[in-house]
This record gives sequence, C-alpha cells and structure tokens, in this order.
Amino acid sequence: MRSSFHDSSPSSSRSRTRDPEHFRSHSTHRDLHTREAAAHAVELSNLLDKCRLLETTLKARDKEIHDLRKDRDRLLDERKRMQHKMAHQEAAQATAVANALAAVARAAPTPPPKPPKYRSSTTSRSHPEYSTSSSAESFSASHSKKTCRTTTTSMTSIHALPTYQDEYIAHLQSFDLFMTKTDSWSGAQVIQAVRDLNSEILQFSASLTELHYAIDSSNGGQRPAINPNAMSQAKQNTATRLGIPFMHLLSTRDHTQDSSMLVQFGLQAALCTIIDRTLASFCVGFPAKYDALLTQIYLRMCSSEPQATSSRWRSLCHRYITTLFPTLEEQAQEDIVDDAVRWSMDILTLSGTPIPKENLRNRFESQLQHIAQSTLRIAAVTKEQVLSTNFEVVSVEFGRDFERKHMANLFDEYYTGGAKDGNGERILCTTEVGLKCFSGSGADERTLVQPTVILESVVQVI
Repeated sequence: MRSSFHDSSPSSSRSRTRDPEHFRSHSTHRDLHTREAAAHAVELSNLLDKCRLLETTLKARDKEIHDLRKDRDRLLDERKRMQHKMAHQEAAQATAVANALAAVARAAPTPPPKPPKYRSSTTSRSHPEYSTSSSAESFSASHSKKTCRTTTTSMTSIHALPTYQDEYIAHLQSFDLFMTKTDSWSGAQVIQAVRDLNSEILQFSASLTELHYAIDSSNGGQRPAINPNAMSQAKQNTATRLGIPFMHLLSTRDHTQDSSMLVQFGLQAALCTIIDRTLASFCVGFPAKYDALLTQIYLRMCSSEPQATSSRWRSLCHRYITTLFPTLEEQAQEDIVDDAVRWSMDILTLSGTPIPKENLRNRFESQLQHIAQSTLRIAAVTKEQVLSTNFEVVSVEFGRDFERKHMANLFDEYYTGGAKDGNGERILCTTEVGLKCFSGSGADERTLVQPTVILESVVQVI
C-alpha cells in the first residue's frame, strides 16, 4: 500500500503542473480571438461608413441628373418658343415691307393725256385771232412736258425701289456671319463633357493614390529619406498652388489607410487648378502677352456689343489662330501633361513617398494625355462652336468662403439635420470643376454644374 501511494504521487503532481499551463494557453488564444474580432468589427464599421457615403453620393448624383434633365427640357421648350416668335416677327416684317411698297406704288401720279398739236408760228402771225390760243397751247405743251418728266422720274424711282431693297438685303446678309447663333454643341453636351472630365480626374487620382499606398505599405510605413532641398521646394510649390493649410496637411499627416484620401484630394485639386488656368485663356497655348491683349479686346467687346457679335468675333479669332499655328494644340497638350506630372511629384514628395519622374510619366502618361485632350476639346467647343451663350469652366480658389448656392460640399452629409450648413467656412481645395453660363454682358449668369469642394473643418474627421 505504501509503495503504490508513493508511485501515484509524482503523476498527480505532474497533472497539477500541466493544468495551469493549459489554462494559460487557452486564455491566450481567447484574448487573440477577442482582438481579432474587435479588429474585424472596426474594419466592418469603416466599410459600412464608406458604403453610406457612396450611397449618399449616388443619391445626390441622381438628383443632379434629374434636375439637369428638367433644365434641359425647359431650355428646349424656351428655344422652340423663341424660334416660333422669331418666325412670326419675320413674317410680320415681310408683310410690312410688302404693304409699304404697295402704298408707294398707289401714291405715284398717273401720266397725263397726250397734248393736242399746236399751230405753227406762221399761222399765228397771219391770223391774230389764233395767237392767244396758240400761246395757251404752248404753255399747255410745256407744262405737259414738265409733268411727263416728273412722272417719268417718279416711275423710275418706283421701279428702282426693288434695287434698293436688294442692296439692303445684301447689306444685312453681310452681317449674317456675325449675327448667326447656330451652335454645334448643346448645353447638355457641354455639361456631360465637364462631368466626363471630372471622372477622368478622379480615376487618375485614385490610381496614383493606390500606387502611393502600395509603395508605402511595402516599406512598412517608414518614410524614405528625402533631400531637404527637394522637400523645401515641394512645400513652396504646393503652398503657392494649393495653399499653405493643404501643404501642412500633406507634409505632417500619416498618409496610411484612410489618411491616404488627402493625397487623392491633393491630386484632384492640382488637376482642377491646371484645367482652370488652361481654360481661362483666350486661346489655349497662345503666348501670354498676345493672349492677354485678345482677352482685353474680347471683354470690352462683350460689354458694348451684342452677344452674337462678340461670340462670332471670338470664334473667328480662335479658328484662324489655330489655323495659322497648327502645332499650338499639340504644344498645349504637352504643357498640361508636364504640369500634371510636376505637381503630382511635389504632392507625393510632401506625403513622404516620392516617385521618380520617368516612372510616374511612363505609367500615367496615357491617362494624362486623355485628360489633356478632353480639356482642349472643351476649350474648342466653348470658344469656337457655341455662340448663343458663354460657357466657363470654374474652380474655386482655396481660402474662399463656402457658398452653398454656387458650390457643392463633398462631405455634405455631416451637415444634414442641423442649422449649420457650411456657409462661411473656408475652402481647403476643389476636387471637381464646375460649369456656368452667362450672356456677353455678364447678365443671366447661371451655375450648371457646381464645383465640388472640401472645407477646412471636415479634415478633422478624415
């Protein structure tokens, strides 16, 4: 009995020793599962927030499309009414001209009867009794000749009236080149072109941001060493282009995971600024000195001449400039691509993940070329092919106060249900360009596509 007791004691002690170890291992696995579940819950919450944001954005886009369709139908109805009214006016003018010509013809004097033959002078001398009648007949004959000459002159002027009318019509036709308002593109087509351009900007910015995030993740979140001179130059350039607040955000924030959205917003803002500066010129790619002179002439003409005259002058100038300088468009396209590459490199340098210029250009040149072509196509349409109104692509300058009537806030859902709607807050940057139209004198200005902006206060929640 004693030996069996001593034999069983070591085994029981070993089992008691293994029980705490098994308990600690089980507790460690349970804590690990708990942390994984919490991480998955956080990730699921972030995905749900993004889904709600996308759903709100899609609803807003659907509402904008519905409003644009209503505006398009209204404009088409107005155009039909104006055409009908102009047709009535032309018919009334033609009737008035015909009535005036008929009145002139009725007011013309009728030719007098043929005067009787008067006697010769010998008869008058041989027969005095006929002298008085002969003098009367002579006076009647001279008066008849004067009347005939007057009548002939009047009839000649009446017959010449159609000639003057033809000259007047020819004179009006000479102004037809300036007074016509035939448009090659409709307003709906211009709006769609601007929306397509915004989509191309978003695609490029998202693609470059994904590459930036992939490079940053492969480095384990460690920022590579950057030349201080290059960093200083990038800060200076970005502060001039996008403002000092955005430059500080890009250079101080940790651009990993959701914070990489700032990089994408910066790329979108850079492209919007480049496009706005490009389309603000009178003729894209023309030397700045001569372009400024043409702009001043055009603005003065808009304030003093009808819309049809100023827009036709602008169209003819733009057409002949591009004809005389056939390489102008190609050079302008290359300038847009170069500016986009340089500005993007500065933003990536500030974010801590610089990409060599040649690598960036080789990978994204096709996208940038497509954006440049779309920009130049909009410039040709708005400056040469549309005459009935003036279209202008707009981008809101950083630091301005937000105006809900003329702008759209990208994070508008943060202001729903409250009294505060963002009015008066400072703008951080523009992520999508807008479109407005107005007449030659600047009257009847309307915002067709609101530029999308980000406010400085919203950055705190990103």
